[in-house]
Parts: sequence; C-alpha cells; structure tokens
Amino acid sequence: MSTESMFEAFQDPVDVDLRGLKKNGVTTLFGGGIINPFGPTLNAVVLNGKMKAGTTIPVIQMMLNPFSQSAAKVGTARIGDTWSPDLDLAHFFNLQLGSCPTLLLPGAYFESDAATEFYAHFLATFSDGHRVLEHVRSFPGDPWNRVQQDIGRLDSKLENNHKGTSSDNDNKPLTPSESLELSRNLLEPTNLKAELQAFLFAWNGSIEFQSGGAMANMAMPVDAFIEWFSLLALSCNLPEM
Repeated sequence: MSTESMFEAFQDPVDVDLRGLKKNGVTTLFGGGIINPFGPTLNAVVLNGKMKAGTTIPVIQMMLNPFSQSAAKVGTARIGDTWSPDLDLAHFFNLQLGSCPTLLLPGAYFESDAATEFYAHFLATFSDGHRVLEHVRSFPGDPWNRVQQDIGRLDSKLENNHKGTSSDNDNKPLTPSESLELSRNLLEPTNLKAELQAFLFAWNGSIEFQSGGAMANMAMPVDAFIEWFSLLALSCNLPEM
C-alpha cells in the first residue's frame, strides 16, 4: 500500500547554519533568482537530504546574495511513496522570496510540461509579475539589455518620485495566461541558460562595483557561489553551460 508524502510549513522559520547543509546535501524543490546588477539574489527551497521514502527531512529556504547569505528551516517533509508538487510545495509560496524572479530552477522530478505549469502558479504569486513579463517581452532571451533598461527605468522612477509624478501602473500580479507565458519563456533552455549566465555576470560585477570597499572584502566570491549552485543543480534540469 503506497503512502502519500506530507509537507508542513512552519509559521515561524528557524535560522540554521548554511554551511551545515553540505553534510547531507540538498534536493532542490523550487527556486528563483533576481538579476540585480548591484546584488543578484537566489532563493531556493530545498530538502536537506535525499527524498527517501520513510524519512522525515527538514525543508530549508536558502538565500544567496554576494553580500548576504542565510538559511532557515521553514518546514518538514515526511516522504512517502508518492507526492504532489503542485499541492505540497504551494505551502511555501508565501515565504519572503523578494521580487518576481527570471532565473528559475526546474526540479529534476518535473517533466517539462509539469515544470511550466508549476512555475506559472509560482510566478503568479508575485505582486510585480506583470512588470517583469513586460520587460522579458521587450528583450526575449536577452537579460543583459533587459537589466540595462531596468536600471534606466529605476533612474527615471527615482526622478519622478522626486518630482512627485511616480506611477506604478504595471506593478501588478500576472493573470493565469500571462504567468503561463512567462513560465514557458523563462524555462525555454536557451533563455534559461542566458538567465544563468547573466546572473553569474551580475554576481561578479556587483562585487567589482564595490571594489576596494568593506562590502567587496566580505563578499562571497563567484567561485564560492558556483560551488553552492552546483549543489543545487544536481537535482535540477538545467541546460549545459
């Protein structure tokens, strides 16, 4: 008789040592990265161990940024013979995951169509999803120029705020069809590869921008990030670099 896995989300996360996760390894459940040239940020929800029937495993939220890294226990998973990612992982969609991401981490347990549907539901939870979709539409498969335009828009927004003429009409959640469009676009292998390359470029660039300052001296080098990302990638379907 098969048993269904049970996922429980904690009301209050408990901080844990990020380095301690390496002992049992991680299984990536889902995650997303924001390509900010001043501090790209990756949030991933993982199991601290392998999905083995009959075990109870901590569910961890990892946050990796050049200038700040953290980990917190956000729930537990009692692993059975079967599970339902759409239902089980939705418990963790309300975590503090920042802005709508463009770098997605499709778990190896997903078929491609299932990953698209899952991430459509995930992306629909972000309040700024529509803005991100519009920017992705403007620069399909080109995160570098998209980010440059984002910087220009930020400068313009700051100027408008100063003048009292700010407008956030495009800062709203995605509709179901829009979230499916964005998910499909970001998970397309060529686009996914470009997002990852841009993320790594931004990671290194953000440290160089702070060159000579205290923040740069304390930053996580890109090689150290790649080591963590490689650990996450073991349980993901990602294109070859």
